[in-house]
Amino acid sequence: MTSASAFPEVYLARLWSSGYLFGKTLSTDAGDPVEIHHPGSENRSNGPDFLDATLLIGNRPVTGHVEFHVQSEDWFTHHHPADPAYQSCILHVSWYNLPGYTSVPAGTRKQIPHLTLSRFLTFQDLLSLLTVEDKLNFTRKTPCEGRIRLVSAAAIRAWTAELGHQSLIGKVNRYANRLKQLTANPVYLKGKRYVWDQMLFEGLFRALGYPSNTTRFERLSRELPVTDWPDLTEGSGEVLLAEWLFLAGLERDPEFEPGFPDLIRPEILRRGPVFHAGDWKTKSVRAANQPEKRLKAAAELTGRFYHTGFLKPLILTLDACMNMALRSEKIVPELMALLTPSGDGEARIGKERREAILFNTWLPVLYLYAREFRRTDLQDLILTLCDVWPHRQEIALDQSLRQIFGLQERTYTLHWGLLNLHQNWCLQKKCLDCRIGQEIRKEL
Repeated sequence: MTSASAFPEVYLARLWSSGYLFGKTLSTDAGDPVEIHHPGSENRSNGPDFLDATLLIGNRPVTGHVEFHVQSEDWFTHHHPADPAYQSCILHVSWYNLPGYTSVPAGTRKQIPHLTLSRFLTFQDLLSLLTVEDKLNFTRKTPCEGRIRLVSAAAIRAWTAELGHQSLIGKVNRYANRLKQLTANPVYLKGKRYVWDQMLFEGLFRALGYPSNTTRFERLSRELPVTDWPDLTEGSGEVLLAEWLFLAGLERDPEFEPGFPDLIRPEILRRGPVFHAGDWKTKSVRAANQPEKRLKAAAELTGRFYHTGFLKPLILTLDACMNMALRSEKIVPELMALLTPSGDGEARIGKERREAILFNTWLPVLYLYAREFRRTDLQDLILTLCDVWPHRQEIALDQSLRQIFGLQERTYTLHWGLLNLHQNWCLQKKCLDCRIGQEIRKEL
């Protein structure tokens, strides 16, 4: 049996050409990041092992040859420093580097960066990869494409659903970090409700800004938090719109009616705008999604929650639905109704955007609330809603992945799971740890 201390150099060449390392986070022994853009062509003659590879080393694109050895000392044992054929090398790769080289010489003036592969995978990983590299096409973004038929539909769905739940919990944990920041802020000590309302408010604005103005909308929600909203008994939506447009630098927009400046509080006027009109991305953005239209829709929607806050109506709605034993398919419309702005209908939030607000921001915040207050019934209900409600938005990547993995359902859980699988498993070539890859290995 081949041992880790003595194995053929061709193993490393097969690994390099397989595509498994493409997109991997690699670095030289000096600490410079390395990305493989093209492995080069394998050299069947004398000289470096791979010719004309294209790499990104230390964020600098380089093209040249790559040489492999099991032991880093073999660069010297094979007399490469004095061989002109190796002076065009851009990288020396070895499995072991006992001397601890960070570079090796080529000629009298050039130093070749050194990369030790055993820093990034084990010898058992190497052997496992070599047994499947002709079965899993690592040069593809989805290496197992073409072999999915070897895995049962039930196994694929179960793994994707688990990854979808992981993605939801990832959203929840990001809000948990925000919760720590808010509870550490003395401004929010006057009422716990304000912390949850602020997170729901930030989530609403972030989703309304998607995809072109996400960070600007989120910052705007933090510049005028719920604790700093004007204290008025009526017309609050109009006042908030005036102040949002002013802070956004959009007060000259036609949406900013002539009487609006009189509605803005003096302290907001003294503060001045946070943005300029030119800061907002408006090109190639549909008229309904322009920032001023989104802000008007947000003002009409927020007017509904001005006195109750965002959290209370949501929790009461969920509790009422559970008490009435409503089916999951009936609960989502009840929640969606809370996201329909009141008003003349000029400022609308489309159904897909309302669903995105609910599932990507408000439900994760509510799940965090349920976790903090040990409402396992609410946690279970939110997971169920994500498991059954269809994800309607047409996304090319989502459609491609569902076709590859043979998933016909379009729930939010499976949508998140497919994106998780693609981003964190397929692109990272974690086939040896992925349950789909493991099932394929069993069948081959």
